[in-house]
Amino acid sequence: MYEFIINKKEDSSGTGEHEVHSLRTVCRSMPDKENQISLGFHAHCQSALHQAKLKYPQWKVDGCAHCAPNCHTR
Repeated sequence: MYEFIINKKEDSSGTGEHEVHSLRTVCRSMPDKENQISLGFHAHCQSALHQAKLKYPQWKVDGCAHCAPNCHTR
């Protein structure tokens, strides 16, 4: 099980996404602590992404290309 977070802020690419990140690795695009919202522990990023979409249905949610590449779709 790994801990995942979602970025409170939209990504800087201009697409309006809030990225899900895994805390198991060092990620070069990890948001600052004050912009992290815990999604808890999950066996894989798909579960964390699903939880993020349920918790924040108004947000566009995607996995980070660097630390959650299996969930990065955009």
